[in-house]
Parts: sequence; C-alpha cells; structure tokens
Amino acid sequence: MRKAITTLQSASTLYGSSLTPAQVVEMSGVFPDADVAAAVAAIKGGFDACKRSVGAIVASGYGLDSVLEKVLDALIADASIAPDAKATIAERFAAVDKRLVDGADEELQLMDLFASSFRAIAGVKIEADRMRTLII
Repeated sequence: MRKAITTLQSASTLYGSSLTPAQVVEMSGVFPDADVAAAVAAIKGGFDACKRSVGAIVASGYGLDSVLEKVLDALIADASIAPDAKATIAERFAAVDKRLVDGADEELQLMDLFASSFRAIAGVKIEADRMRTLII
C-alpha cells in the first residue's frame, strides 16, 4: 500500500494533478507491454534485431528483473514456439538470472539471453551451459 501511495505521489509531482493510467504505469517502472512485444519480435527477428532491442532496453533504464519476467512470460505463452525451445529458453533465463545475482554485466547477459533465445527458436542446438550444474 505504501509503495502505491508513493508511486501516485511521485507521478502527481511529475505530471500534475490529472494522471492517466499510462503515466502511473510508466512511473511504477514496470516494463511496458508494447516493449515486451517489441522484444519478443526482436528475439524472433535475428541477431541484429536482438542487438538493437537490448540497446533500447538498457537505455530505457527499466529494472532487468521486470524485463526478464515479462519477456519470459511472453515467450512461454507464445504458441508458435516449440516446447523444447521453450525449455531451452527457460534454462537460459535461469542461468542469466544467476549470473546477474553474481554481479555480471546486465547488457551482456541480456544480449546472451536474446541471442540464445533466437537460436533456440530457430532450432539450433545450444550446448549445455556450465552454469546448469550450479542451477540444478
């Protein structure tokens, strides 16, 4: 409750007394659904699209935990992605999450994740990550 009140007060200070739902969502720091859709399209679009998307996400300043959660949910919900690719993607998400907790660079980890997800969707066999044994 306190966080909600603080978010509303901050949004009111920034935007004035008439707030829109979009402004409140922006102020809360949640990764927007439109950006999630763009990230999923970039992952499906190839390495260059992944690179541009990662650059835009990092520049936008959203918390990577929010980005990872929403992108993973979108990829798992996508019916056009094969189940084995979804399993590989989820495993890579776990490895990236662990590396981030250990202090790895956010941009590099996000790029690794997007590129690995693109390869998994394309049907390219991805070698097991050495981190897998640490996660399991």
